Amino acid sequence: MRDQRVVFISSMIALLPITAFLRFPIVSMGLGMVGLIVLVPWLFRINQGRVPYDTLGKLSGVILFCFYSMTRSTGNMTNLIGFGLLMIWIAGTYDKWIDASLILKIMTYVALAASIIVMLQTICHYLFGFHLIATIPFLIKESSRKQYELAILTGYDFASQLYRPCAFFFEPSHFAQYSIGALLWCLLKEEEKNRIGKAVMISVGIALSTSGMGIAMVGGAWLVYVLLGSNLRDVSNLIKAGILLAIFALALLLLWQLPFFRNAINRVTGREGGLTAVQGRLFWWNYYFSHLSRTQLILGLGYGAETGKYMTGFMEMLYCTGYAGLASFYYMLLHRIRQRSMFSIIFSCFYGVLVIFSGLTTIIHLVFFLTIIFAEDSRIGEGTDDSNIDLQKAADNRRAMT
Repeated sequence: MRDQRVVFISSMIALLPITAFLRFPIVSMGLGMVGLIVLVPWLFRINQGRVPYDTLGKLSGVILFCFYSMTRSTGNMTNLIGFGLLMIWIAGTYDKWIDASLILKIMTYVALAASIIVMLQTICHYLFGFHLIATIPFLIKESSRKQYELAILTGYDFASQLYRPCAFFFEPSHFAQYSIGALLWCLLKEEEKNRIGKAVMISVGIALSTSGMGIAMVGGAWLVYVLLGSNLRDVSNLIKAGILLAIFALALLLLWQLPFFRNAINRVTGREGGLTAVQGRLFWWNYYFSHLSRTQLILGLGYGAETGKYMTGFMEMLYCTGYAGLASFYYMLLHRIRQRSMFSIIFSCFYGVLVIFSGLTTIIHLVFFLTIIFAEDSRIGEGTDDSNIDLQKAADNRRAMT
């Protein structure tokens, strides 16, 4: 039976991207950030204020990234405190107070619930002509409500003129970014017999949300599943992998017949004119970086120097911390890669790619994604090649299905 403290802390982490937008009385911070701060003394108490010596080596990538980012946060107290919080919470993963499998199970149920709501929203909009509201606006913190209220109430993205359902998330991309971990968990780790059904439902939900990034990530996740779950040197497995890819291609062909899906793809490729969704996310690249000196590109301008235009996480990190900060971030993701589980490696790679196109380097997102990665790593016993276990389990699951 799990320790109830582990359940509470892991549940809080699993819901962090949602609670970050919820109001908290008195202060302007979201409920999620307040929770991260308030629970630090409790985390120290249950950890007895210690970090095992051998853990420091495992956390060297995190320490390097956080300390360098803190040196580039001079004058920005929010980020200074935030990177300190990040180190504390990741250190907590190695004392077993954060359970990666529990976080991912909760994420799976949240993603499934969101997918079902997206399906209902799609049905209500196209068959009955109304938007099914799944978020209560007055619970959302003021800054977020001003930005997303129209989308919450109507479901429309007026810039692209598309109906884009996203359940209780604020954007389809938020839903997709959250759910990709649950999808990978279903495909690569979860042992329940209906895991593929869950994966299919989450995939359909993401596709219906019209998130171009999400659709691409879904395709990538299923491709990883096929490649890791099959011994492609076996002709029969090669045929099965080909059949799965053919089914996926057929599903895309059928979805292409639906106007909303076709419009979503056109939004990404730009076939209907204007900027593509990718260009929209990277539009300010030249504006930010063309005038920087070599030293500024290497070291960054520091947090607080942003000009207010949209930045992806990759762009913000490069602008504020330079190539040095980017190198420390990706070093952190790839550090000790040989001692990590296959799920952790794949999840890290997906997160590393998502950062390029999305704003996923806020303190909330860093704590959320990195605690999952490091909590998953911390459970691996010394001398255990968990990568091979994952690969064998995926192959065994595939054979059991057939």
